[in-house]
Amino acid sequence: MFKGLDSLFFSKVWYYSKTWTHNKGDTLKYLLLKHEGAFEIFLSNLAKENKGIEYYHTTLIKTGDITPSMVSNILINYKYYNIQQPEIRLIIAIHYLTLNDQYHRKEPY
Repeated sequence: MFKGLDSLFFSKVWYYSKTWTHNKGDTLKYLLLKHEGAFEIFLSNLAKENKGIEYYHTTLIKTGDITPSMVSNILINYKYYNIQQPEIRLIIAIHYLTLNDQYHRKEPY
């Protein structure tokens, strides 16, 4: 799916890093949300008016990755994630695309 996205958009939202498998020791490609640049500014601006996005943004900056608490925050505090707003839909889509890629990608780094 990522191959179909505009490369400029991709580079403003994500970057590749590496991770290691626990059982084989392989080095694999790992997709991460960019926590500097356009996506971070987008989150920062929304965080000023939305407590859920504020938590999401702050945690991303502190940890550098999507944490279990960020996943649960979207589910438990759903009232802050009004999917009628295109900005919120975009964040949720990016969130789940990232998690899905991290779970399924087994590509060597």
